[in-house]
Amino acid sequence: MTDVALALDAGGTKLLAGLVTRDGTAVLREQVPTPRDHRGCDPDLRTLAALADRVRHRAEAAGFRVVTVGAGMPEYVRDGALTSAEVFAWTRQPGEVLAGLGVPVAVESDVRCAALAEARVRGDAGSLLYLSWGTGLSSTLVVDGRCLTGRRGEAIALGEWPVAAAVDPSWPGNLETYASGRGIAVRGDDAGAAEAVAHAVAALVRVLDPDVVVLGGGVGTSGGPLPARVRDVVPGLLTRTCPPPVQPAVAGADAGLLGAALVAWEAA
Repeated sequence: MTDVALALDAGGTKLLAGLVTRDGTAVLREQVPTPRDHRGCDPDLRTLAALADRVRHRAEAAGFRVVTVGAGMPEYVRDGALTSAEVFAWTRQPGEVLAGLGVPVAVESDVRCAALAEARVRGDAGSLLYLSWGTGLSSTLVVDGRCLTGRRGEAIALGEWPVAAAVDPSWPGNLETYASGRGIAVRGDDAGAAEAVAHAVAALVRVLDPDVVVLGGGVGTSGGPLPARVRDVVPGLLTRTCPPPVQPAVAGADAGLLGAALVAWEAA
């Protein structure tokens, strides 16, 4: 039998599971909608656990042996444990819920999983500022293949930033409620969203000085006018020479899945 990692990419819209070999090849995938009630997404992580168990059985039937599990979650994560419940209505940690699989379980923030996959696909050493711009909005800095996590595991909170006054001085909420996919849908208008993200990117570049800025997530990789506008606006906001390029992610739709597998293999 071939050893594989069971990777889980949990999002507010869909739950994706897959089997990933040690060399990063995804050999099986299964996706289901993320259930939601008044408490939040996938109460008690029941659907996620059932999906993982089903894919494990499919693995065995196909001649694969699951030896480790990795889960990317849209929450704050510190030392493999969720420290927030802003999206998922969990009552037990994913590691506890998935313990019945009988193999090591590694849990990481979804944006860090996607960024690790992006860095691996690009194969470049150095620093990569990754933005996950989709249903939500978050970011992470990858330096030589490692994500900056912060003391509390919260170095991903781009969505908590305010909207630049130059874009909308009257906005009472944060950047995520203004410019994320969900925020745009609630506002009913995408006007200003790209400019708001561009100002945030420029501020991060001034502080972190990365080699490249990568736009991931559903909005960031859409090829539409919003990410194109960010790429156009950011250079004009930076006064120093040789600003980093702003590029779409190249790891593809499986980035979160592959990143969760990377975390799983490292833990194993």
